[in-house]
Amino acid sequence: MGKLEQRFFVAYLAWAILEMVAQIFKESYPVVHGVVKSGLMPILILMVVVTPRLPNLKIRMLLLASLIFSWGGDVLLIFDDINLVPKLEERMNFFKAGLASFLIAQLIYIVLFAMHSKHNNKRSLVMRRPFILVVMAVVTGVIFLEIKDTAQDLIVPVVVYTIALLGMVISALNRRGRTNEVSFWLVAFGAFAFLLSDTLIAFDHFHTPIDGMYIMTTYMFAQGAIVLGLLNHSDRREVDATQSHDQ
Repeated sequence: MGKLEQRFFVAYLAWAILEMVAQIFKESYPVVHGVVKSGLMPILILMVVVTPRLPNLKIRMLLLASLIFSWGGDVLLIFDDINLVPKLEERMNFFKAGLASFLIAQLIYIVLFAMHSKHNNKRSLVMRRPFILVVMAVVTGVIFLEIKDTAQDLIVPVVVYTIALLGMVISALNRRGRTNEVSFWLVAFGAFAFLLSDTLIAFDHFHTPIDGMYIMTTYMFAQGAIVLGLLNHSDRREVDATQSHDQ
């Protein structure tokens, strides 16, 4: 990671710490928290705009699009707060809109990660390790059973969004062997953190209240790790070919 990216990432980490502080005082100062929360994604967006580490224009534009829709989801979910919006119906509308915005972001991530695995001659990691799918299916099934009674008319959108989340994790895992180890693990951990963060949101909204600190910490790690992983991507075939040539 170059000096430019390091500066942006330090700024992102500093803002993430500020967000955690704002979480502590969220009940008393919801507007302040909303302003701080809405400032997270713009830092990553600006970093992706100016970095020279993404020479592929298509990848840069897809990453920007996913971050922009994530930003939209962040802003919309700010208003899913009784301290800002007293009426339940209005809060639900903001929640649905935020869910839709994040759904688009997840679909873009699926396409983006797939671009790093579609030329791989090996079978995908998930196909070579089917137990991964089994574990994810069991966990997802348990979560669904826990929230289905309270989700009610939102159950279909939640299921669709969950499928997209799982697709994002699977496509992140399928980058194995198509990118360097650093990039693979950063994106993979980021994808799982995204899944965990949204699982916490689902429980908070439909089952048991969850401290927003846990939700935002996993979410901020997820976005930061994914962006950092993609900035560190290098085509595994090209690296292997270079090493073979040097030998």
